[in-house]
Amino acid sequence: LGSCHALSANLASEEGIQQLVSRLETQIGQLDILVNNAGTTWGAPLESYPVKGWEKVMQLNVTSVFSCIQQFLPLLRKAGSAANPARIINIGSVAGISSFGEQAYAYGPSKAALHQLSRILARELVSQHINVNVIAPGRFPSKMTQHIGNDEQALAEDTALIPMKRWGREEEMAALAISLASTAGAYMTGNIIPLDGGFSL
Repeated sequence: LGSCHALSANLASEEGIQQLVSRLETQIGQLDILVNNAGTTWGAPLESYPVKGWEKVMQLNVTSVFSCIQQFLPLLRKAGSAANPARIINIGSVAGISSFGEQAYAYGPSKAALHQLSRILARELVSQHINVNVIAPGRFPSKMTQHIGNDEQALAEDTALIPMKRWGREEEMAALAISLASTAGAYMTGNIIPLDGGFSL
């Protein structure tokens, strides 16, 4: 299907994003698909929740996504057409939809902000043939959720809250992203799509 080239970048800073864009501009003439998947969280009791934790989460989950889209716009514009728009796929979360905070007070608000940012950009960029949609995952195995996945009791309590009674699978997340990047996503923009086994219900 083609070659894959990995480029490391620090998306927590505007300089890091600019360096990534500069490197890519020397290698590609256009950008067909941008998936903003970098994210972080921070958990602490309400009374002691640190401002630095709040700022770190907001920076990576919201500000860096805005900066990536902003910096990559010229390449996205070159790729998009009325028949086949360029695609921006932002990875939000059901935490931006539900009120289950789990003492990660910045995480849900950061994802809600990302959802709203995506709607605003979808409206603005549609005339430039760039579609913006959001996948809002529920529970999936990751570094962020391993403390639950590795604890049998915690995992049982967590899955009890999910109507499908299980976590999502890697291939299910991939299939939705591929669908949004394919012809199936050509007439879709501004959507927040929960992928959560019914949790947001």
